[in-house]
Amino acid sequence: CKGKISTPLNEYIQGKDFYCSEGTASQTLNINQIVFAGYGIQDSLYKDYLDPSLSGKAVIIFDGEPIDKKGRSIITGDKQKRSVWSKRERKKINEAKKRGATAILIVKENFQWEVGKENQEFSESLLLDDDEKTKDTIKVPVLYIRNALAEKIYKEGTSSVYTEGWLKRSPPKYAELNLLFKITLHCNNDRIYSENVLGYLEGSDLKNQLL
Repeated sequence: CKGKISTPLNEYIQGKDFYCSEGTASQTLNINQIVFAGYGIQDSLYKDYLDPSLSGKAVIIFDGEPIDKKGRSIITGDKQKRSVWSKRERKKINEAKKRGATAILIVKENFQWEVGKENQEFSESLLLDDDEKTKDTIKVPVLYIRNALAEKIYKEGTSSVYTEGWLKRSPPKYAELNLLFKITLHCNNDRIYSENVLGYLEGSDLKNQLL
């Protein structure tokens, strides 16, 4: 994908400031509300969402989960065991989609390593899409961003006094901001239709043969 995120004061570039998830569709979104929703978790033991609806809004969430001062997960109460919210990122994405989010931005702590891995593994890849009967009619973009980008967006959109390191608080504070926010994405995705496909395996020697 090639793309950018534009605000009234700044412009952020795909591959430098953020990267797209696999299968992202080409689209242009104009958004005027952004929600910072902590870790994007809604659980009986821990809740990030104060407003049940994200309709028409972009949401920014952190990867991982809340940890107490002793290094224990607030959800599991264990230092070693992390909850399903950390292990299955799709759970956070589905929670945001269920609430009507127009775009989902996930703050990656190890952004530089992640973007390098993304470029290496998915520059040319095949992704199994949902069935035509069950898939979403609108592809909600999932973007992975730098911590510094989240800080800049918050600083530009907040009407209160900005505190440096605000997003480093644990757990991150919930906030709703009014900010003109444009996402422009150009992605080259070729759709191939088939039936009963469980996986895709390219031959190691005979590259034209697939299993």
